[in-house]
Amino acid sequence: MKHGGDRKSDQVANFATRFTAETVEKLGLSERAIRLSIVRHQNIAPDIRVQIAATWLANKGTELDALSVVWLTEWIKSPNWRLDL
Repeated sequence: MKHGGDRKSDQVANFATRFTAETVEKLGLSERAIRLSIVRHQNIAPDIRVQIAATWLANKGTELDALSVVWLTEWIKSPNWRLDL
């Protein structure tokens, strides 16, 4: 029998909570806005993020959401995609 829980996932959860709280305080944004920005960042391919960084798209949430959907759709259509669970 294992006691003490999963320390690694506890540490990650604590870090994420601290990061969000500190970012909210420093930037004056809501926690929801911070979490949404993180999800948008994760859902857009790195090469696309570089290309749009200095454009008006980088500051438009709806456009970033649309890009993430397009990128994910294209990724799933690619012949060598796989979902690692």
